[in-house]
Amino acid sequence: MKCVGVALLALPRVGAWLLCAGWYGGITWLSSRPGDVEPSPWWWTVLSNGAHAPLFGLLACWISLLLPRVEGWPRLDLRERWLVCCLIALCGAVDEWHQSYTPGRDLSVLDLWTDVAGAAVSLELVAHLARPESERRGLGSRLALAAGTSLACGALATFLPRCFPGVGWF
Repeated sequence: MKCVGVALLALPRVGAWLLCAGWYGGITWLSSRPGDVEPSPWWWTVLSNGAHAPLFGLLACWISLLLPRVEGWPRLDLRERWLVCCLIALCGAVDEWHQSYTPGRDLSVLDLWTDVAGAAVSLELVAHLARPESERRGLGSRLALAAGTSLACGALATFLPRCFPGVGWF
């Protein structure tokens, strides 16, 4: 997995910008697709709501390629992570706004929460891979945390609105 990171870090800055723009363009395209008329099974709704985490988590990884580097890896101190998560929140808010104009889709604060949670977990993965001793130690638990975060956020975004039926922005 570390070799993938090393290959991505070899991209010139313009390549990183293109990767970010292309990925966000793909997210925008997905948001412009009309929603289903028929209700989906609960498990599919959890998975599709949870998919926000890896989509925006990968966007956070691509954005991290644009950060200053330490020993070849993006510097991901608290300040940089906060900056990237704020940028992801902005991108997610624009995406939710855009999605609210798509038939059968709506704006959801919980989807935005999932976007930022996915970014935070992904940045932890990148920071872990940047450490010299990280080849295997701790990677599995961080990947499990990423999967668990995605599923938990997807479940929250699926079931919490059912508890508050009059609140449309959940």
